[in-house]
Amino acid sequence: MKKYPRVSIIVLNWNGWKDTIECLNSLKKIAYPNYEVIVIDNGSTDGSVERLKAKSLKLKAVFNNKNLGFAEGNNIAIRRVLKENKSDFVLLLNNDTVVEKNFLTKLVKTTQKEERIGIVGPKIYYFDKRNVIQSAGSKINLYLGKFPQIKSKKTTEVDFVTGACLLIKTEVIKKIGLLDKKFFLIFEDMDWCVRAKKASYLILYVPGSIIWHKTGRSFKKENVSRTYYYTRNLFRFEFKHANHLQLLCFLFSYFVLVFPVYFLGYLFIKRNYDLWKNYVRGVREGVFTR
Repeated sequence: MKKYPRVSIIVLNWNGWKDTIECLNSLKKIAYPNYEVIVIDNGSTDGSVERLKAKSLKLKAVFNNKNLGFAEGNNIAIRRVLKENKSDFVLLLNNDTVVEKNFLTKLVKTTQKEERIGIVGPKIYYFDKRNVIQSAGSKINLYLGKFPQIKSKKTTEVDFVTGACLLIKTEVIKKIGLLDKKFFLIFEDMDWCVRAKKASYLILYVPGSIIWHKTGRSFKKENVSRTYYYTRNLFRFEFKHANHLQLLCFLFSYFVLVFPVYFLGYLFIKRNYDLWKNYVRGVREGVFTR
């Protein structure tokens, strides 16, 4: 492999131009010499288009007419990268992140250790709690629908690294396909990782690579949209990847232990009908629609 393989960095913006510009400014300072940045605006209505067009002379930019979601929004740029056929890697990077100058160098260097390494991700700290880890690679428990973090101090094989910052070889994308747009947002990155593992690629968490994440700027606390998408897509993810025993165990544990807590909690304790309605909608669509 080349010493500095070409990396296409994709930054997806939706009504968050201030965060996006801060992210882009941090990318200007990285040590890695061979990369491009593609900014995708997902139908923003906060003035992002005008702000980002002012920067588009120095980077590639695509402006969608509507919000296509995290999956298809990123796919727009990924298709472009694959068509140009110049990049060895695609890096998905949330717009509400700030990166350490050597983060990309360490990610790419890790992929060169073994040909089977297909996806890598960094250690992610909270932006406002600089020494508190937010994400550090996870395992996937399809029996319970749980995804415990690893938080190892050394580079470790994992089941999943978050799409907040995910480096994937373009050869892997060509083999397993694009992000699944049916998820829209949430679980599309985990689905990608599972598909890569099924294709015999390794996924590694790289603690020496560091970024900071502002966390869920697209959602307010307990936002009804997040409640809906997380619930719906949890079921879709399980139905897509769990075997019969895993799915049976998940459905039993969920409807016996989890569903009553949220169903009754949103309705009678929080007394938030919108949250309750979107939670129920998420369960219904997750179970009965594909």
